[in-house]
Amino acid sequence: MPVQQGLCRGCRVHIHHHGPDAPIQLWFGGVLALGVGGASRALGYTPQGRPGRRRAQQAARPKPQPVSEHLAFPGQLPLFDVERDWSRISIDGPELPSLTPEAASVLEQLTQYARRHSWIESTEKQVGRTLRVLVSWLGAAAPIDERDVGALTRDTSCSCGPRTAAFLDSCGLLVPLPAPVVGPHEAAVRRLVSEAPDDFRSDVDRWVAVLRGEGRLEHRALNWSTIRKYVGYLAPVLTRWTGDYTSLREVTKATITTALKDVTGTTAQDRHVALRSLFSALLQERLIFRDPTRGISMPGHQRPPASLPTGLLSRIFERAEDRLTRVIIVLISVHAMTPTAVRMLELNRVDMSKARIDRGGFPRSYIYMDELTHRVLSDWLSERHERWPRTQNPYLMVSNRSAADYRRPPITETHLHRLLQRLGGVHATQLRIDRVLDEAHESADPVRIMRLFGLSSTTAMNYVATAHPAEGASIRK
Repeated sequence: MPVQQGLCRGCRVHIHHHGPDAPIQLWFGGVLALGVGGASRALGYTPQGRPGRRRAQQAARPKPQPVSEHLAFPGQLPLFDVERDWSRISIDGPELPSLTPEAASVLEQLTQYARRHSWIESTEKQVGRTLRVLVSWLGAAAPIDERDVGALTRDTSCSCGPRTAAFLDSCGLLVPLPAPVVGPHEAAVRRLVSEAPDDFRSDVDRWVAVLRGEGRLEHRALNWSTIRKYVGYLAPVLTRWTGDYTSLREVTKATITTALKDVTGTTAQDRHVALRSLFSALLQERLIFRDPTRGISMPGHQRPPASLPTGLLSRIFERAEDRLTRVIIVLISVHAMTPTAVRMLELNRVDMSKARIDRGGFPRSYIYMDELTHRVLSDWLSERHERWPRTQNPYLMVSNRSAADYRRPPITETHLHRLLQRLGGVHATQLRIDRVLDEAHESADPVRIMRLFGLSSTTAMNYVATAHPAEGASIRK
């Protein structure tokens, strides 16, 4: 009995079941006890810890990083306006500076913002990692430049950049990018003018000013996109004239004829129109004494519109799985809206109760929905509200990027055409031409086509002449 009283509880239980003569395996207890997987005090004692393992765990635990040395402070002005280089910093990098209290508070607000805007878990994680990098290096005491957000997410495949900028803007912590003073078409025109030969650069620059309505006589200003085409048509011609002429005053009628013979088809027509515009503008500005293009005409070569193969439109519509693509197809192929008009259609112009779409303009015109149009628009509006319930984008068509962008832009032209290209390579312009041509087959009245689709008289008569070739000659005359 004294021996049993000195034994541990586990040994006493063993002797009770197997008898006092049964062999007993003794183990060290306390600090020297082996790591058993049983619960605490299961063998009659409580292990007193494992200091060796505890020290190993403490050594493996990463040390807290210091606060960033590049924190931005309110009112701090930069010495040089230079864009930061974020190429060496990864969004998924483990080594980041410690957060300031302001930065930690901003990260806590992201969860509530993501719930209000119905973000999925993966989107919230991507934006959270991006925001964590930004506020750990720059802090949250001063607003963050949007250029830093774009530079950090430039090489990533996700769309977390616009969402991160939108969140920072909602917190008042974003310095937005300045509005572009020069558009892409204007910038392209200026580049083309700067690349023109030195002998002709001043004349080309004056021609562009006339096209913009800034000449001696008052004219309607052309769009920068049209001017870009005109200058692009003449860029190879001016380059070829380098060395032969020191001024456009020396260009003769024979030179113009030679330049037009080098190309054929629509390219020759485009070059002819641009040359006439150039020398007419220089003559108006009294920079030349005669117009060398006068008396030179090009034979009319206008390609008639062609319809789509039978059954292709129905197959395209059946192949469209997402609701946004279906709306685009219906608005273009049924109501002959241009791709630009579809992209720029605002949400408040769609009246579902009266089943009509406001085209705008003066006098105001409307598109009245049929059953198909009303159904696909209802489906898209339901999905739009479900996916982006809090977006302030005013346009009917939105995407993941445009809905999250605080600038509220329309969807890009590239995005619209990419949606249609997935359905078999059909172009939006082909859908619109097919619809107008189908209407021309039903009605030979060009005035009706002009009012229905907003076309010019020349374009409407061209469609009618194509649909009714027997009467084409009299209609074109």
